[in-house]
Amino acid sequence: MAGGNAAIVVHAIVINPNLCIMYRGYKAVYIELFISKNVITERMINLLRGIRGATTVVKNESTEIIERVTELLTTIVQANEFEMEDIGAVIFSSTPDINATFPAIAARNIGWTEVPLFGTQEIDSPNGVPQCIRVLILLNTDLPQKDIKHIYLREAVVLRQDLKQESHVSES
Repeated sequence: MAGGNAAIVVHAIVINPNLCIMYRGYKAVYIELFISKNVITERMINLLRGIRGATTVVKNESTEIIERVTELLTTIVQANEFEMEDIGAVIFSSTPDINATFPAIAARNIGWTEVPLFGTQEIDSPNGVPQCIRVLILLNTDLPQKDIKHIYLREAVVLRQDLKQESHVSES
């Protein structure tokens, strides 16, 4: 293999005689073949991945909710190193004891103005974490799922004790 540029094709899906999708490791490549014009067009396809996270507030106050969600979102972005343009959509949920403001306002405040945002309420479970805000970021990325870093801050760390949190855990 001279030059070391050989790509390993794991498999290919042929859609029709002029179109196929090839997988090179974790990266998918969309290939269009225009036989009559002898042109081959190749573009990378990013996979859709979910990044989860959660945090808690002490008080049901607008200022604190926005501060905590801003902290959560910026920590997720720093840990996963992505740009706003890579986000497909974001879903926020909060426990019923949080209603002073919409958590999505924090995303708008940090510049996510073109990102589709959705908010919903968690069920009122007796085993749930009180005053908790969760987020699911749907991200277009070529990262394998194992490299996605989910972030749980404050009292929300109990939701995913199986995840290695290290420097992403906030104490207060």
